[in-house]
Amino acid sequence: GNTISEASPASFELLPAGMDFESFDPSHPAGNFAPFIKATLRGIASGLGVSYNSLASDLEGVNFSSIRAGVLEERQHWKSIQAWMIEHFMVPVYTEWLRMALISNQLAPIPVNKISKFSEPKWQARGFEWIDPLKDAKANLQEIQMGTKSRADILAEKGKDIEEVFEQIKSEEQLAESVGINIGSAVPITEDIVEE
Repeated sequence: GNTISEASPASFELLPAGMDFESFDPSHPAGNFAPFIKATLRGIASGLGVSYNSLASDLEGVNFSSIRAGVLEERQHWKSIQAWMIEHFMVPVYTEWLRMALISNQLAPIPVNKISKFSEPKWQARGFEWIDPLKDAKANLQEIQMGTKSRADILAEKGKDIEEVFEQIKSEEQLAESVGINIGSAVPITEDIVEE
């Protein structure tokens, strides 16, 4: 068989009798290494359904429009995975857990008129924030005014529950009032605020 010997830069072992030295050029990685890695990461990103820029944290050569288009497509992919996870994992596990918890008396008995409420929980998936929240706030305000979008939809997109947000606002207002601060119940949005 062949004798394989490893060598560190600038150091070699003594060659055994009958062996000849063959030089080698340790100039690796070569110039085509970066394109190879980029192509490999692009393939991995495509297989995972995410953008190359997100996977590799590489923003070279992208502009706002191209990155936004990629992010939109990627977020749709993640939203579909979240919906699948809720339907095929969270709901069955919760349903079985609730049944077993009631049978084993781990929970207080549920009144008959509230069984459907406990049997159909609301699942809130992770939300996504945008790079330019001011433009999104303006667009959301216009959609609310046109009646094409609800506050619940806007908050769900951010991964928040409208009931929790309203409770937080109410609690915040009560706290402010108790210490003598008037913050108002809603901050009016004017054209000066939303215009660039």
